[in-house]
Amino acid sequence: MLSRKIAAGAVWLVASRLATRTLDLVAMLIVARLLLPAEFGLFALAASVLLVLNAVTDLSLSNAIIQMKDPDPAVYDAAFTLNVLRGILVAAALAAMSLPFAELYDDPRLQAILLALSAVPILKGLVSPRMAHLQRQLDFRPQFYLEAAGKVAAFLASVAVAYVTRSYWALVAGMIATPAISSIISYRLAPYRPRFGLQNWKPILGFSGWLTMSNAVNTLNWQADRLFIGGELGATTLGQYTVGSELASVPTNAPIMPIMQALYAGFAKLAHDVTRLREAYITSQCIVIALALPISVAVSVFAYPIIHLAIGPAWTPSAFVVQVLAPVLALQMLTAPAQSIAMSLGRTRSIFLRDTVSLMVRLPLIVVGMLVAGLPGVIWARVGSGLFIVILNLMLMKQLLGVSVTRQLLLPWRSFVSAIVMACVLVITGRSFGIMERVDLDRLPILVASCVFGALVYLVVHLSLWALTRPPQSAEKKLIDMATSLMRHRAVVEGQGK
Repeated sequence: MLSRKIAAGAVWLVASRLATRTLDLVAMLIVARLLLPAEFGLFALAASVLLVLNAVTDLSLSNAIIQMKDPDPAVYDAAFTLNVLRGILVAAALAAMSLPFAELYDDPRLQAILLALSAVPILKGLVSPRMAHLQRQLDFRPQFYLEAAGKVAAFLASVAVAYVTRSYWALVAGMIATPAISSIISYRLAPYRPRFGLQNWKPILGFSGWLTMSNAVNTLNWQADRLFIGGELGATTLGQYTVGSELASVPTNAPIMPIMQALYAGFAKLAHDVTRLREAYITSQCIVIALALPISVAVSVFAYPIIHLAIGPAWTPSAFVVQVLAPVLALQMLTAPAQSIAMSLGRTRSIFLRDTVSLMVRLPLIVVGMLVAGLPGVIWARVGSGLFIVILNLMLMKQLLGVSVTRQLLLPWRSFVSAIVMACVLVITGRSFGIMERVDLDRLPILVASCVFGALVYLVVHLSLWALTRPPQSAEKKLIDMATSLMRHRAVVEGQGK
């Protein structure tokens, strides 16, 4: 029953993320066609400040409520109050930093951007805290509607402003539109009468303390490189790096991260049973890597023609970023469930320590790589730090669940072998048809057909290896069982409806 709920929740979350990421991607490609890389770089600098401030003050209130066994109604009032106060605090900090930050980077436009972005944390703080109650019940359909509505608003706002202004204000408008619409719709999906009160704040902050610090360290880890690149290599290079990083993360963020959200709610219900939690982690690990690898391989192999066709030759340096980072980000999905496991067990201090070590390794590597070899140095530094992060997570799971590092690495071996075969097939096909460097609209069907053929090769190899070995526990069997269970449940529901 629980696995079926998690599967159904994951379906809704994946659908939500795919829809929203598709809108994000289409909007970014349209806007990139209208703007110069320097415009993206300028916005990325300002957005990095907002993201870091958000992380430093993030209380992870929804996760705290999900983790509670039976939250008191007053907990939601405390969550709402803390969210509003936090939004005001972050907005005030952004306004105070706007002038010094603009002077630091010698660009007065940054002050106006930061002042405009100060509306974002306030709007986010007004979202109905009862959305967390729906996630506790493993009902993720409202989350789908909420995210989809916000992204549709962002899409319309950014594309419209891009056509009118041809400036970075298109990106600013999109970033503001999302929380504005989401906050309004959240009260329709999760009715709540706003009340201020801090009666039950201790249980929330007791869970969120270490997680807040972890989020701050983690966001600084992933955003500080943009601040360094913008200051050292310029806004144009930063824009190319930002767009490349976003495109490289699409194959993992779109289908995988919503699955992690559904798994966290399921893991929280298994936290009392370490044996079942260990089995759930092993299965989820194999499923996640099996889904992430084929998409990332296709994007990596055909990065140059995709970039050239989608946003033009001015963004060619972004193709190198995509080509190198996409498979590394997919490999990091090997330990994607680690965060959800640690949170479900209440081991948020372990997450903080892990992220702190990661920061101490990643940032120096990136700075040295940037000073030595410019943008390529940054990318290869990210490859090294990404592999180091995988090892950190494997060791964390060994500590929490008793699963050896070797076993975690070897369990998804069928996915690794299938991905290598797929990559070889795509490279051979791409070179045979001359689509490795660039394509035009006439040859787009060949590119699409090559990707579909590669995906079929991946699937056939994966299932063939599974059929030959027939392991007692496997991601393939779990996926088949979950799909069968969902179809039977749907048939029963439809039968009752008749």
